Amino acid sequence: MEKHTLDSYVDILTHTKQVAESMHDAVEDYTKMTKMLATAVDGLESTASHVQREVAYALASFIDEAERTANFYTETSWQHYMGALAQAKKVQSGRKTKLVELLKVKNALRQAKAQLVYDEMKVSI
Repeated sequence: MEKHTLDSYVDILTHTKQVAESMHDAVEDYTKMTKMLATAVDGLESTASHVQREVAYALASFIDEAERTANFYTETSWQHYMGALAQAKKVQSGRKTKLVELLKVKNALRQAKAQLVYDEMKVSI
C-alpha cells in the first residue's frame, strides 16, 4: 500500500508541476499580450492626437476664410453659410471637442461654402 501511495503522490506532484508550468506560460503570454495592446493603444492615441490637431488646423483655416468672405450671395445661401460658420466657431471654442465633432462642422462649413449661390444684383458694378 505504501508503494501505491508513493506512486499517487508522484503522479499528483507531476501533474501539479505541469499545471504550474502551464499557468506560468499563460501568465507570460498574457503579460506579452498586455504589453502589445498597451503599445498599440499608445500608437493609436498618438495618431488620433495628430489627426485631431490637423483637423482643428483645417477647421481654423475654413473659419478664417469664411470670416473674410464677402457677401455676394443670395440671402438663403449666405444664411446657411453663416449658420455653418457659427456652429463651427462654437465647436472650435469647446474645451473638450472630439474629433468627430470637428470633422462634422468642418465638412458642414465646406459644404455650405460649396452651396453658395451668387446674387447677380450684388455682383453687378
